[in-house]
Amino acid sequence: PMEVPETRYALREGHHIGYQVWGEGPLDVLEFNSGLMISIDETSDEPSWLRYEESLASFCRLIRFDALGLGLSDPLATGVGPSIEAWAADAVAVLDDIGVEQADIVAPSGGSMPAVWLAAHHPQRVRSLVLINGTARVIRADDYPIGIPDDILATIPSNIESRRESGDTPI
Repeated sequence: PMEVPETRYALREGHHIGYQVWGEGPLDVLEFNSGLMISIDETSDEPSWLRYEESLASFCRLIRFDALGLGLSDPLATGVGPSIEAWAADAVAVLDDIGVEQADIVAPSGGSMPAVWLAAHHPQRVRSLVLINGTARVIRADDYPIGIPDDILATIPSNIESRRESGDTPI
């Protein structure tokens, strides 16, 4: 097994973005983790995830980071929510800190939207884009009827904020 690498920090607008570089190789692969819920420092605690990361790092230099507001990175300012654009800007700051001009991007699940945004707005920084279980959007639109309808979307914050009583499940 590979040792978990040292965590380093890139700066974006005065905020610290935690990142790690795994492995060595001719390719620089930047991974957008699968969402804004799990920090990169949790990898070594989950054997399947660790095997996946080690497998990637066996043939490349794997760059992983926590977006601002998650895990090893600074928290978001009060009243500022996460955004696709900010997550992509965090990625650019990490690449700049390491000195990588162009990277291959791997983006599972929730990381796919900021990865696509990065490729569209900074094509010179992206050599290739690999999306795993990705989606271009989640909210329903005229041209995207399988998305989440507005009425269900409106209930999500209240469901997340619901207090649980012992044995109860939030509605």
